[in-house]
Amino acid sequence: MNVGSIGGRVGQAFVGAYCGSKAALRMTSAVLRRELSPWGIWVACVEPGAIATEIWSKGDAASADLVSGLSDEGRALYGRRMERMRSLAGRQASHAITTDKVAERIDHALSARRPRAYYLVGPDAHVADTLQRVLPVRAMDGVMSRMLGV
Repeated sequence: MNVGSIGGRVGQAFVGAYCGSKAALRMTSAVLRRELSPWGIWVACVEPGAIATEIWSKGDAASADLVSGLSDEGRALYGRRMERMRSLAGRQASHAITTDKVAERIDHALSARRPRAYYLVGPDAHVADTLQRVLPVRAMDGVMSRMLGV
């Protein structure tokens, strides 16, 4: 059982390392499932959206420090978008699901007779994944850019 994130499927600006690590975890789950299948070992990956944890306040504090430390040129290039991202993160945090919802999905994945390979958790994860799958790349990029006011 691995716990990833919708960030492993849908990338957001300014959190590239996080999204990259979650995408790697998603692929690691697939590889392990295939490698371990001869022994009847199934590997599932739970991919929640926003979860109500302290990550939001920690991320907001780190972002505020980063923005305040920008040079004038950096602020001109990135300041507005980074502030919009902070605002977006605040909205995501206000709609975050409880850790209990994620725990329920993990429990199901561990106890199901035939678990799925991937479990999205939370309405935001389902919406983001659906948009990512149905929209052309340029349209999805446009949606993500508009979220940052670009």
